[in-house]
Amino acid sequence: MDADHRSGFADVDDALFDTTQIPLTSRDIRTVGELLHDVDHTARHLLMDVAGDDAGRLLHGWPDLVAAAATLWSSLPGQQFGAGAHTRDEPITRLVSVGDAIGRSLRSTSWPPVSQPDRRMTQMTRTLGHASDLVHRFGADLPVQRTESYRDLEAARARIMHALYVSAHAVGVSLHQHGHNRYQDALGTNRPIELNRRHSPYAVPPTTEWIRRMAVSEAAAGRYLDGRFTQALRGEANRPIEDDTRISRALAGWDIQAHRTLASDAWPTNMVLITRTQGLIAGAAMVLVDAAQLAGHLEPTDRLSPAIAEAGRAWSNLASRWGDLTAPDARLDPDLMHKAAEVRAAYRELTHASTTMASLDVIAARPGLLPGIDATLHTLESSSEWRMSSRRRPRHPT
Repeated sequence: MDADHRSGFADVDDALFDTTQIPLTSRDIRTVGELLHDVDHTARHLLMDVAGDDAGRLLHGWPDLVAAAATLWSSLPGQQFGAGAHTRDEPITRLVSVGDAIGRSLRSTSWPPVSQPDRRMTQMTRTLGHASDLVHRFGADLPVQRTESYRDLEAARARIMHALYVSAHAVGVSLHQHGHNRYQDALGTNRPIELNRRHSPYAVPPTTEWIRRMAVSEAAAGRYLDGRFTQALRGEANRPIEDDTRISRALAGWDIQAHRTLASDAWPTNMVLITRTQGLIAGAAMVLVDAAQLAGHLEPTDRLSPAIAEAGRAWSNLASRWGDLTAPDARLDPDLMHKAAEVRAAYRELTHASTTMASLDVIAARPGLLPGIDATLHTLESSSEWRMSSRRRPRHPT
């Protein structure tokens, strides 16, 4: 589509809820590093939210996740560059071997029953696939002989392995919880379940072998990361901010997509993503306001920060309530997921320095602070209607 003929936001106000009338406003502009941050973000949330009822779907998603990670790993340039390249690749090779074995066993076992993979596993798999596509297209241009490029590649491998490590642990936690649930359900019946005396107590049939295999996978990833993860991430490249309107554009796209989702297909899972993202926006607003006040761009007030903090608490409370109503196999709107991920990436570019939050002085000196604050405060102000809609939504869409 020619950029000169592309409709602007003001041209589509009346068609905001018509999915056939909303023009293309953006594409996925995230870098490989930002995609890996997104996978890590999803893996961490998976570990926090996992339950025993998720075990079967998580297992069904594990082989594809490992395969996608291995594809990205092998596509990174400079595979033979640096000392110990063969030893470096042994953990991912081991993970692929175990993942393939799990995939074969899933096709011939009675438990877990056949089901769709867990949606969070699928999300991470797709994101890794997108990162692989970018590397295949542009990886040949990377000067791997340069020290900074080599260190950035090592950081990418560390992030891939860390996502697998956290995800494997999440699957193991879910399997143990499933075993615990089965043990509790059998108490007081004529067929009690005996606890495992050799391994974890709740590694009970039919989860025993699955727990063992996931423990092997977690250990393989852990060995790679041990003593390496923090050091590797110090070499992660941070590109300078080239677009000072990124936050504004990300929030505009988020606003449109969130309204479309609320108007059409607001399942509880989508409501969780909406409320969590709004909470993230409020948290980012606190940081940006502090940085702007430190630099003298905003006059200190006694009302702004408390109002933002209260909005953040309100969104977090709503996210918790909707999370309690979320079905384990509920489907997320992929367009909403993409817009939320771009919001996270846009804020992270401004507020973070590699693995940690940047200092307020650094944030204040970066381009994009003032337009980012304006867009953020406007989003928080205009989203009060969403909170009311979130409270009124039924558990299932009609």
